[in-house]
Amino acid sequence: MELLNDLLPRKEGLHMFPFAKVCCKERVNDSTWLATYQQSIPILVIFPTGFASVIQNGDEIWIWDFEVKGLCSDKSALEIVVDLVNGPARAVIRPRKHSLAPALVELFAGMGSWSFAYKAMKIEGKHYLVEREIEVAKCCAKTHCLPIATIDEAFVMLVENGKIPINGCVFHGDVGNPKLWTILSVLGVRHLTLSPPCQPWSSVGKRMGLAAKDGRSWAEVFSNAASTGVEALVCESVPGFKTHEHAKLLTHFAKQCGYSLMIGNIIHSG
Repeated sequence: MELLNDLLPRKEGLHMFPFAKVCCKERVNDSTWLATYQQSIPILVIFPTGFASVIQNGDEIWIWDFEVKGLCSDKSALEIVVDLVNGPARAVIRPRKHSLAPALVELFAGMGSWSFAYKAMKIEGKHYLVEREIEVAKCCAKTHCLPIATIDEAFVMLVENGKIPINGCVFHGDVGNPKLWTILSVLGVRHLTLSPPCQPWSSVGKRMGLAAKDGRSWAEVFSNAASTGVEALVCESVPGFKTHEHAKLLTHFAKQCGYSLMIGNIIHSG
């Protein structure tokens, strides 16, 4: 399990490796929300203006690596700064009870095969695909008639202006980028489809599994999806995964993140 220890959920705390789950109660000004920590401790949370604008009363926000400033001037609440622009801080909005139309999100998209499946099954929603290879991302965007933006571009638009592509988009970048998960949280994503790189698991490859960056990326998705509140993931892999020595390790890690990894039968096409 040592291969994935750094991806395990962090314990709540305000100081060493800070992480907190806060409930936003009232917007104080353009960038500040009055919230509660551990259900009763009042805190003032300062976000970038754009991100603060997409938060709603009652939203649960998970925040990491923020700065604790101390008590505010009237000593009524603890003040913390979540610097998503210049600092190491991260934030996600947990799913709301009443979300908008579902965002159909596909990771490791390639040419967007899952999106073709959505359309064939007449599943409606806005399509968001993530692909790290720029030329593939461009072709994917053209194929599905979607705009393309880097994850960083979309993130800046969100935190500065409170805007995200509302009619679907192909995001160019890595699924491990924490900025992506902030964006997906604002979209209210509850389900994901993904086709992780097959080379680390394939019987005709080096079979490095989780020891390879591409193999580890699958575990990173489980970790980030759990933090973002994703309820279910549908994954595609190769037959070699079932016999790989790291398969049980990844299955156990998925369980620690709150998912039951069920491996289905091999489907042959053609």
